[in-house]
Amino acid sequence: MTFCSILASLLYQFEQELDTDEKEIMVFLCSDLMSDVSTPEVPGDWKSSRGSQFGQAPSDVVKIQSFLAIITDLEKLDLISPMHLDLIENCFLTIHRRDLAKKIQKYKLEEILAFQKIFLHG
Repeated sequence: MTFCSILASLLYQFEQELDTDEKEIMVFLCSDLMSDVSTPEVPGDWKSSRGSQFGQAPSDVVKIQSFLAIITDLEKLDLISPMHLDLIENCFLTIHRRDLAKKIQKYKLEEILAFQKIFLHG
């Protein structure tokens, strides 16, 4: 299993562990960040999915994009990557899902140790 497929399977596992309300909040938190940093690289439908009002309910955003779709968009903007998962970790802490934040911390630690092992022995 490659580095990126491990991350993809981990993110898929996170999506499965979140209940509907938590998914809505995660999408809202990530989409709020996306609207703050929107650039010409962001797909045109992103702004319409976010809405023009700041008070838009998270459930309205969920109808447009899923958690994994938001993660993909954040990757396109280089806001997250396999080595840079702090954004997702902070979002999980915001919604009081320490268990998922700990999984990200464990994943990051394993990747750092694997990188050091390759560097030292390679």
